[in-house]
Amino acid sequence: MTHPLTLFRRDRKLTLTELAARAGISKGYLSEIEAGGSFSLDTGEALVMATGGQVTLDALSKARRKDTAA
Repeated sequence: MTHPLTLFRRDRKLTLTELAARAGISKGYLSEIEAGGSFSLDTGEALVMATGGQVTLDALSKARRKDTAA
């Protein structure tokens, strides 16, 4: 299953660097999140804002790997 942030970026032709900058996080951290890594609530909210609400906190939470914890 493709991560919702990856789909958002591809649909809008955004790079990892561009979306990371919008959210105020590093490109590497965004890459880890898209790979299913954990993230803080603050980061999740920043990503929701960076996507204009197109990617929800619920969608981000569901996309995390089951073996990680926020």
